[in-house]
Amino acid sequence: MERASSQARKTMKENAPEERNGVAPRHAPANGANAVRINGEWHGAPETGMVLMDWLRGELSIESPKPACDSGHCGNCAVLLDGRPAKSCTVLTDTLIGSDVVTLEGFERNPGKLSALNDACNQPAVFQCGYCKPGFVFACHALLASNPEPSRNDIRAAFAGVLCRCTGYQTIVDAVEKAIQNMRQRDRNAPQPRIHRPGSLSAALQLSARLPGSRWLAGGQQLVPALRRATEKPAELIDIEGIEALKGISILEGNLHIGACCTHADIAASPVVDQSLPKLAEVAGHIGDVYVRSRGTLGGNLVSNARDGCYSPLLIAAGAWILGRSGAIPADEWFSAGAASTELIVGVRIPVPRSLFHRNFRQRPGRAALIGVTAARAADGHVRIGIAGYAACAFRAPDPEMLLRGLDQPEANDTLPALLGRDPVDDTYAHGAYRTAILRELLLGLRGDLAASA
Repeated sequence: MERASSQARKTMKENAPEERNGVAPRHAPANGANAVRINGEWHGAPETGMVLMDWLRGELSIESPKPACDSGHCGNCAVLLDGRPAKSCTVLTDTLIGSDVVTLEGFERNPGKLSALNDACNQPAVFQCGYCKPGFVFACHALLASNPEPSRNDIRAAFAGVLCRCTGYQTIVDAVEKAIQNMRQRDRNAPQPRIHRPGSLSAALQLSARLPGSRWLAGGQQLVPALRRATEKPAELIDIEGIEALKGISILEGNLHIGACCTHADIAASPVVDQSLPKLAEVAGHIGDVYVRSRGTLGGNLVSNARDGCYSPLLIAAGAWILGRSGAIPADEWFSAGAASTELIVGVRIPVPRSLFHRNFRQRPGRAALIGVTAARAADGHVRIGIAGYAACAFRAPDPEMLLRGLDQPEANDTLPALLGRDPVDDTYAHGAYRTAILRELLLGLRGDLAASA
């Protein structure tokens, strides 16, 4: 096939699409010409049947992608293709129209937030011959995109399969580890958020309206570590810890009201909570450790909305309402969102049930339980069950009577997900089948509790 004309191969910067997050959209320039963007410049499409490595080295004189193994294994020819690492010897040029390719040359000219990585990799004696450098740099690029704070073992795992013929792996891992430390320090030295301390709830709401993007700060048990790691970077913080309107605990018309800025220790020690809903006091008294209970707040716990949240099954079972600035939200709806919220929580309203039972499994000191379940019987005899730690978010069991009755079936572990309408989570803490078996045992315990109190 005839080669594309030299005019078509000219750089077409003026037609380059707008970047998003440093990666160009996957489409050709506005004039419709077939083109590929290489290190920020658009080039006319190459002839068909070539591999990307040959085109880069042969026609564009870009030499960092190295031919080495001739089998697609070593990674010495690595590039970034649409923001993801790729071995250029395995990519056909026919598939590249509209794509964005970054080679080692392009990365070194514009490393962006990874300048510390670039600097570390260019230090003397990190790479010996340098033949393998693209493979290691872009493997690390992919690692940091998914894990901003990798351990040394994470770095080693990311480099698995990338071949260094000089066997200089240790110096490369050392350099990357040092670069990550430098990036952390740089982030910690970044400008810190400005803190505002309103004296009232209305003043806090006015501040929030004037400061879009600001974050609420109370106990800070999750937010402050995130600020230190620079995984959260709000410019403004509104400290609501001292607002008295967010701190009360009282009984009103058969409902237990707890302010959002009450600490876990406040709830655990409250006579009002102990008399009206003692299981809640017990749950609060086992959250985290003494330091977390002293500073952490009910509102902060609810805003984080972790799937294994300590309060969530109890609040769902009791039919609680989460009181936010935008109104009251049923607890089961709040937790079904399954994601952290920026909503200002004012407090919770919990209808005091006739009886309430809570069970959990494997709650270690300082950690949330693997699974927590709560059953509450209302004044009219109606039973609700809340479950946390089993599925992607805490939830209310759809049909408690059918659920509890089905626990005796021989195939109960197989049918339980269908009865719940939820699949169990598989993660590093527990396999889904294990979670299902544990949940069944906890539910059997709750069934006995309910029967004994009937």
